[in-house]
Amino acid sequence: MSLLAYATVLLAGFTAWMAEKTSDLAKTNKNLIEQGEKQHRERLKPMCVPLTRGEFTISNFKEVLNIRKNIPVSGTGISDDAVVVWVNIKNLGLGPALNVRFHFNDRDNRRITKDFLASHLLPPGESSNVLSEIPREEFRDAMGAHVMGIEPHDVINNAYHIVCEYESIFSGEQFHSIVSKGYLDPSLASDGKNKLRLQRPRTPPVVFRDGLDPAMPLWPVPQDDGQFPGEFLNRSNPGSGNQTL
Repeated sequence: MSLLAYATVLLAGFTAWMAEKTSDLAKTNKNLIEQGEKQHRERLKPMCVPLTRGEFTISNFKEVLNIRKNIPVSGTGISDDAVVVWVNIKNLGLGPALNVRFHFNDRDNRRITKDFLASHLLPPGESSNVLSEIPREEFRDAMGAHVMGIEPHDVINNAYHIVCEYESIFSGEQFHSIVSKGYLDPSLASDGKNKLRLQRPRTPPVVFRDGLDPAMPLWPVPQDDGQFPGEFLNRSNPGSGNQTL
């Protein structure tokens, strides 16, 4: 083999080796960029938490869900005998949250209220106080026949979880947080043996989960839509029905 042929073979091998290394470097850079973007999204992820109106942990659901006359607020135009919800939603994360809303689930993790809109946009460190009456919900089938009704007082008796749903303004990802009844809630001693209290912490932790709440509503869902249709949820403007303080 001539010197030129030998040099050509070496050059071809070196070129192939460089091409492989360049491909590996490109893959490494791609992985680093993806990891950086993921860390950036995680760092700027919103974390919305249901609290009391004074921004304290909810240890007793009657602090946020009660008869109007038992709630220390005036000038609302709401009847004293009406059932109201007064919840403070605070964004503890580093990124803004979109479409922040909350609802109540029962012990079997079924939705027993429609959504209450807290804020279309909730910046980091900011909070939104929502005071709203809980109306009696009535549902009818396609023929107009009455199917069922959810009384507001039943919501007080059966509420076991407060679920807050929200979205990231940067990634569009959806999340939800859950606050459940804790040891200090007096309703957990209703069985007379305190069995339920033994299953709950003294200070209820906030559970953060990815995606929206998968709990199905207590009310009927139309057969042609297995998700939660808009008319079954209460995602109205805060100024129409909800009072944001």
